[in-house]
Amino acid sequence: MLQLLSEVGTDRTRWHTEKHFTSWLGLAGGRKQSGKRKGRVKAHRNRAGRMFCVAARALAQNVDKALGGFYRRLRGRVGGLAANVALARKLALSFYRLLR
Repeated sequence: MLQLLSEVGTDRTRWHTEKHFTSWLGLAGGRKQSGKRKGRVKAHRNRAGRMFCVAARALAQNVDKALGGFYRRLRGRVGGLAANVALARKLALSFYRLLR
């Protein structure tokens, strides 16, 4: 938590909305795609975004938590990597709302 606060800081005026925050982290959806052709744009996550991904990986192994169930439901549909990013985005949104 302390490393995350040192990366993000306490100033929330840099991001107007939650969507700006998740985009800054590199966890926002909306990849470049047209039909079945996917663009070769790779999303780069900064250090804070990678911290959320690590936390999501740890929560995914929890059986008792609701977030672990969210991960397992998504993993069956879209795969493990996309489910991990979705869970990391969900954690980032709750972190943003908590500090706001």
